[in-house]
Amino acid sequence: EKNELFKDKKVRQALTHALDRQALVDQVLDGDGEIANIPESPLSWNYPDNKDKFKTFEYDPEKAKKLLKEAGWTDSDGDGILDKDGKKFSFVIKTNQGNKTREDLAVVVQQQLKEIGIQAKPQIVEWSALIEQMNPPNWDFDAMIMGWSLATFPDQSNIFHSKEAEKGLNYVWYQNKKLDKLLDEAKTLKDREDYKKAYEDIYEILAEDQPYTFLYYTNYHRAMPKNMKGYVFHPKEDFYKAEDWWLDQK
Repeated sequence: EKNELFKDKKVRQALTHALDRQALVDQVLDGDGEIANIPESPLSWNYPDNKDKFKTFEYDPEKAKKLLKEAGWTDSDGDGILDKDGKKFSFVIKTNQGNKTREDLAVVVQQQLKEIGIQAKPQIVEWSALIEQMNPPNWDFDAMIMGWSLATFPDQSNIFHSKEAEKGLNYVWYQNKKLDKLLDEAKTLKDREDYKKAYEDIYEILAEDQPYTFLYYTNYHRAMPKNMKGYVFHPKEDFYKAEDWWLDQK
């Protein structure tokens, strides 16, 4: 929300409607993933049981155009790019060099947004330079394609609480007082079921507000020898308890 282009919720919703996320999964991931609608893994105990509770934004370019028009964005000069108050809907979308998936994504996103009159120009940036650009106090970006590795205990306040905007991980400066209150209240809950119930309301707000366009969850693959023993899967650590692994040489 720090960028004027994305302040209006209708615009953010339109951007998600404009992206064929299933095509992104099929083309860029070879189908090896699934569309994301909230910032939580479907494998998590905290993923809402009732999927009807939160809003989803299906691929619908016409609906995207309608929302943009309601927000004041039209192609007044006929050049194919939407404009408002003399300003073009044009921005740079950055991602990190060396991540082929994200580089490909940036190009496909550019193509899909062009269909509704938005100019998104990909820029591939070396990782350390990108980190410097995106972090406070620089915030030198319009938009980014990035990914979060989520904690095994879900707490979205680090990313979406308004107090994290100035110096924390809330890079997009998303601010919603109602959400702040719910995030703070959830932190006081000790019972897992109560926590999950509280997070239904949190995810409902995040899905509606679209602070990010949530793209997809990737499938993660691990291969190991058949005779490997002692391996315990851990969702965050590739080498979890590696000291207990051994090869059965029978």
